[in-house]
Amino acid sequence: TLHIGASVGISLFPTREQTPADLLKQADTAMYQAKAAGRRVMRLFDSTMQRQADRRLHIHNQLRNALKNNELLLHFQPQHMVDGGRLIGVEALLRWQPPGRSLISPAEFIPIAEETDLIIDIGQWVMMEACHQCVRWEEEGLQLPQLSVNVSAKQFHHPNFVDQVYEVLASTGMEPSLLNL
Repeated sequence: TLHIGASVGISLFPTREQTPADLLKQADTAMYQAKAAGRRVMRLFDSTMQRQADRRLHIHNQLRNALKNNELLLHFQPQHMVDGGRLIGVEALLRWQPPGRSLISPAEFIPIAEETDLIIDIGQWVMMEACHQCVRWEEEGLQLPQLSVNVSAKQFHHPNFVDQVYEVLASTGMEPSLLNL
């Protein structure tokens, strides 16, 4: 027995000065909204869907440029043992600071990066920068028990992931046992 379900995106025609390409784009946008909502769902296109899709595309393009233009930065959060408060390491936290603007929340840009392969490049940058910083701290006499770097599932499953980790460790000179992924 084979059971088939469908997610359907619907666009109404005619409205305004729609071209066939507009109609297909709108139905496609509605279909992706339906898929995101779960199986066997129908979504009717509305203009807010297009605004959301356009905003996501805009953020994606800006984020790609942010990586090239050094707009990404890391903050480091101390990690302590609950009992006694002993420092057990630091966690690297990614932030995005566009020029002349306030910080953009990771909740806004990380999901967009996750939907694309951009998360792989960003994750590689985070790992490289975090390990460089850890080595600099060590050279200044600050010994950290460990450095935690979050890795996305997409990055972790990338075929070159292990090689990329080795490359970062070799490039930075960081002690491998200090890196917690």
